[in-house]
Amino acid sequence: MTAKSALQVPYECIYKLARRDLSVGRNLAGLDPLHSQASLLRALAGFQVLEAIAMLFNPRMGLHRDIQNMSGLESPRWLWEHDRWSQCEQSPPRVVVIGAGVMGLSTAWSLARSGAQVVICDGGHAEKGSWGESRIARVSYADDVLVKLAQRSYELYGELGKTSAEPLMCKTGCLDVGFKRESLDKLAQTYDRLAQPYQRLNHHEVQQRWPMLQLSSEYVEASVYCPLGDAVCAGVVLEALKDQILRHGGPAAMVDDPVVQIDRQRKTVTTADGSVIPYSKLVVAAGIWTNRTLRKMSLPLLPLVTSIEQQTYYSTPPGMEDLYSSSHLPVIIEHNPPPQPQMKRRGGYMIPHLSNGVDGVKFGMHRQGPLLDNEDFPMAPGSTAASAKHFSCSATRGHDVWCSRWPEEEDAHLRAETDAFCKRVLPGLDPSAPPALTMRCPYDQQLYADEDFVVGVHPADPDVIVVGGFAGEGFKFGPAIGEMAACLVTGASFKARPNTRKGNSLPCFSFMPLILSSPHVLFTMTTYRQYRKIFT
Repeated sequence: MTAKSALQVPYECIYKLARRDLSVGRNLAGLDPLHSQASLLRALAGFQVLEAIAMLFNPRMGLHRDIQNMSGLESPRWLWEHDRWSQCEQSPPRVVVIGAGVMGLSTAWSLARSGAQVVICDGGHAEKGSWGESRIARVSYADDVLVKLAQRSYELYGELGKTSAEPLMCKTGCLDVGFKRESLDKLAQTYDRLAQPYQRLNHHEVQQRWPMLQLSSEYVEASVYCPLGDAVCAGVVLEALKDQILRHGGPAAMVDDPVVQIDRQRKTVTTADGSVIPYSKLVVAAGIWTNRTLRKMSLPLLPLVTSIEQQTYYSTPPGMEDLYSSSHLPVIIEHNPPPQPQMKRRGGYMIPHLSNGVDGVKFGMHRQGPLLDNEDFPMAPGSTAASAKHFSCSATRGHDVWCSRWPEEEDAHLRAETDAFCKRVLPGLDPSAPPALTMRCPYDQQLYADEDFVVGVHPADPDVIVVGGFAGEGFKFGPAIGEMAACLVTGASFKARPNTRKGNSLPCFSFMPLILSSPHVLFTMTTYRQYRKIFT
């Protein structure tokens, strides 16, 4: 078949097929649209017709038979079999990012904006952390660095939002509740130091502001409300990041294919379709698949473990959906002290119903899911002992701490926890009624007693940057972490710019550059020596 006959495929037919599959992807609750169809539409919109036809006829797209049936044409194999990287030996992409979750996309977006050549590879795993309808953005942390990092993410979300036709967030504010004053007082003290606006509210004041909220007497009458809190439209954020990456780098910037081999000597990444992509720097942002990716590179595994958390959408009474929506409720963070002092914090969170979103109010528990132990998610030696020492689920779940397969069924322990949480804050909902939706979401967690993230240059290879261990916090910090990872790639120093815009709820501050090589500072991975303490 010639190029001329390939171009005879009706443009309207191609567009209709692409739009059909894209809309199907969007209509599946909690699922992202397929990257390939989105890339196709962008190629068509930019009149990159040959690229679009090549994508459509690629058998891996699953649409080539539809076109053959409608047009009678044979697949132009010369298009899709062409190695898009054959020209790259003279001009290799500077950076390859593995993983198209919020961290990988944020890193690629920051790199693309800085002018770097970037290619992002994603295998399309069904098991992943960056999926679903909603997440939380907030600054409610007692750690000054985390607050400033979250504020920087808000600034970057604002810049990204200007490029999106759909809103990235729903403004709600964030209400922190708890069983003891100590953690709430520490949060308020941090807000005071950073001049972050907030209010202390008793139960009566909470109910006056949000009539549907009736806080349990189990909570102390010292809740903390911060206006800087939002329900994040997770799928919209991911699509907006992809749009910007493709705008800077074109369709070749997104590779929807699993990585099967990484050759660190030749500095190449090979995907399942045989494409060989050269790199000068490699960013591993693979979430729960991080250690599996490191194993392909013959690099030592990191002290990471995967937990399988659960979220339940509780149905609202008929005709009262709006009263339980983001326009009438804040997001809620429940402070729940760990069973033992050396264990990581736990707790719960609630996200109101989003307009045109999944029915019901979303509840979840933090770090209470079972830990996954199988060949797909390899762990460093000593991880089991470290998990028992530092994870509160080891003290609360009894014998049900570890699982050898991805659980498909509802977790009874987690359901009981969210049922009780729901009763403590929204007694108008009936936890005994069938839920609108139950879903499972993995956390990639590091095995320290602290809650720092792992972002840094791999000790065994200076050209490999690893970002991971975010334990469900990815969308809160994604844009800022992506900016930081990009700085590690380019050698620039990370410095969040002070906010000077008038009328913005963000306070002005002078953010000192983080010293990425300092062992005591967050986001450091200078040597494996610092990890060994968790196994001793």
